Amino acid sequence: YTLLAKVADIGIGPQTLSQQRQQQARAKKIVELDRLLAASEGHGYDVRLMRIRDHDPLVYSKGDLLIGGKDIAETLINLPEEEEEIQ
Repeated sequence: YTLLAKVADIGIGPQTLSQQRQQQARAKKIVELDRLLAASEGHGYDVRLMRIRDHDPLVYSKGDLLIGGKDIAETLINLPEEEEEIQ
């Protein structure tokens, strides 16, 4: 898990920049989904992973948004689909 988190955060290994970004994005998605599952299974939270609309990675590198809380499933269902993203 430590290596996966490191790849998600900074990327490692001898590959091209685009390959590094792909591997970094995959690792980050796994870490984020693990966090959501821990919140859901371990604490009973309703959770959702979304992307921030018009996210500029040069301004802020992380564009994922983890949303969770107690008894908010109906609210989460009514949020826009991931493809629509949020502002």
